[in-house]
Amino acid sequence: MKKFLIIALGGLSVSAFASDLKFAYVNFDTIMKTSTVATTVDANYKTKFTPENNRLQALNQQVMTEFSDYKKLDPKKDKKKADELKADELKARIEKNQASLQNSYTAFQQQLQETQQVEVAIISAKVNEIVKDLSTKEDYDVVLSANQLVYAKNKFDITDQVLAKFDKVNSDDIIKQIDTKVAQANQQQSAQNIAAAPTASK
Repeated sequence: MKKFLIIALGGLSVSAFASDLKFAYVNFDTIMKTSTVATTVDANYKTKFTPENNRLQALNQQVMTEFSDYKKLDPKKDKKKADELKADELKARIEKNQASLQNSYTAFQQQLQETQQVEVAIISAKVNEIVKDLSTKEDYDVVLSANQLVYAKNKFDITDQVLAKFDKVNSDDIIKQIDTKVAQANQQQSAQNIAAAPTASK
């Protein structure tokens, strides 16, 4: 197989080498957006995270409602309607719910971002594996990502070929790989948190 080498040697032009290269490009964005496998995997995690997202939205609405009720009980606003004890209890509940909301939201965002990163990494790795296999079989010297190009003719686009092969992959296998990777990361993070936690003094 020919080696990929594009350089200028003395007075020789790059075109002298380019004519001897078999070139192709892949649009990875198209694969991520249109692949049946990628969209199935993405939908799986949207469904998985929806209940927690809804719970956080409901808790946020609860805090807003309680804060509105608290303002109505504010002694500084209307002493006649003030119920100091009720206002203090409501304020304490608001502060507790706000803290719970903040902690839950932070944990939710971290878990969501980590899952999305793992999802993209595993799908990209599988697509790259397909690209390498196709490159070997078709004897391509250079395969670039579409976003690396300023212009290239459509005849060099092998996105559909890669997409067709990728959509033969079992989406359940991809999901299992993602879940395993995320679980391992969570276990590692938990172990680090335990190790970093101060030990109780005797």
